[in-house]
This record gives sequence, C-alpha cells and structure tokens, in this order.
Amino acid sequence: MAVTLFGATDEAPQWERIDSAEQLLRQLLTIAAPDHVAAPLTMLGHICWWKGRGTAAANYMHVALTFDPDYHLARLLDQMLGAGVVSGWAQHKNTAYRNQQ
Repeated sequence: MAVTLFGATDEAPQWERIDSAEQLLRQLLTIAAPDHVAAPLTMLGHICWWKGRGTAAANYMHVALTFDPDYHLARLLDQMLGAGVVSGWAQHKNTAYRNQQ
C-alpha cells in the first residue's frame, strides 16, 4: 500500500483508471455536503500529485484543510508537498502521466 500511496511502483499505474476515479471524485464534489468534501478534495489532490502536478495538488490540500483543518491525510499530504516530495511515478519517463496521454 505504501508504494502506491507514494507512487513508487516500478510499473506505471493504469492511468485510465486513475482518470476515471478523478472524474468520479469531481462528480462527488457536486453533491457532497460541506462537512464531507475534505476527503474527495484530498484524493483529487493526491491524484494531481501522482501526475506530477504539485501546484494543483497543493491547492486541493489548501481547500480540503479549509473545510476540515483536522483532516489528517490532507495535513500529511500538505506537509509532503511543502517539503517538495515528488511522486515516484512523476520522476520517471516510463511511469509519468504525460507519457500515458
């Protein structure tokens, strides 16, 4: 699980599935109550981070923490982003998202 969380597998993920998950999370945001939006926002940010889009990921974490400052996963990912940690997948041309488009 940790290698997936950090995007550190040797093989590229199935980016099409991650894109589908991203679309579902965006749809979920349109119907989620404000008390429950931190989780999908955090996951959207995590997906952006996997794809190498650190600024977008940080923006999602900021918004998630605005809704729920105590959301632990968002806080951890925000700290990781602040430290400049880059997803393992984004660091390698064979696994990076841009090669899958």
